[in-house]
Amino acid sequence: FTSGDMAKAEVEYLNVLKIEPNNGLAIGRLGLIYSEQGRVGRAVAYLMKGHELLPENLDLRIKLGQLYLATGRTKEAVDEINYVLDRRPDDPEAPLMLAGTSTKPEESAAVRQRLQSLPAPANTGAPVLVALATLDLAQQRVNEAEAHLQQALAADPKFAAAYTVMASVRMFRKDAAAADQAYKRAAELSPVRSTRRPDSPGTGRP
Repeated sequence: FTSGDMAKAEVEYLNVLKIEPNNGLAIGRLGLIYSEQGRVGRAVAYLMKGHELLPENLDLRIKLGQLYLATGRTKEAVDEINYVLDRRPDDPEAPLMLAGTSTKPEESAAVRQRLQSLPAPANTGAPVLVALATLDLAQQRVNEAEAHLQQALAADPKFAAAYTVMASVRMFRKDAAAADQAYKRAAELSPVRSTRRPDSPGTGRP
């Protein structure tokens, strides 16, 4: 699993469950594997069971939050995200996920306050700055979004999400060439199965 060989890891974790059906680690890891592979039906079942057995596992909570967001269960997603941020304020995904839950000005203001109130240095790290840029862009505050992105890239030049949001800024400014370069850079810096990669493999399996 840690080496990235998910096919072999899946086989071994399934073997574990034949011996110990309620092994939380094996169930949770299978949920993460199926989530990365896009096998949503299996992912949900294993993540939910893994979460039940290992309620303190933050990686499982993040994946559950992503699934809740994808299915419109915003309140449940926010609960999972905030649980993670309370315990791992420097999480690379939670701030952006939280920014994605706001659709109204008052919600955006609450999310902004929540992110900015995280303990240092998390509140000035790339994930938070990119999340703030996302909130700015949603309100068409393009200059503020660009400033936050520049700060994010200064903090972490290899933070892929910063380039994705930067591409949106470039498109807003009608600079298609610069947007394309930003998208390409985001893809280069993203894991193989990331949605930021156009060549991300999808199994299509349930």
